[in-house]
Amino acid sequence: MSRLITADQIKALRADIKELKHHWTWKHLSAPDVEGRLKALSTDISDLKKDISEIKTDTSHLRSRIDILTKEFNDLDNKLFQWKSELFNKIDEGYISRWKDQTEEHAAIQFRLNEHQEDIDKIKTKISITP
Repeated sequence: MSRLITADQIKALRADIKELKHHWTWKHLSAPDVEGRLKALSTDISDLKKDISEIKTDTSHLRSRIDILTKEFNDLDNKLFQWKSELFNKIDEGYISRWKDQTEEHAAIQFRLNEHQEDIDKIKTKISITP
């Protein structure tokens, strides 16, 4: 793009064309001057049309790129969610595994205490029998 032209500048060019036509009717300018200015304005207008076309094309490309980036972001967001879920599942599995191990250890200790409790009870009964 050689240059960017706004709608106000297009209006100004149209006003220049009207002014040239006015000068032509009053024969203020010579015919070759008016024709030269009209050709220059016509060239500027065709350049503007090309610039506008390029802007529309660039805008279309940018919109498609935004769509692609949005899809990639959503894919990454989904992968992050999946990764977090897997991580929390592993943490939960580890916690449950440790909890089961601790429960089994607690049961084994309780079993041993119960076995010793019987021995303690026997000793207590022997002590209480003897004066």
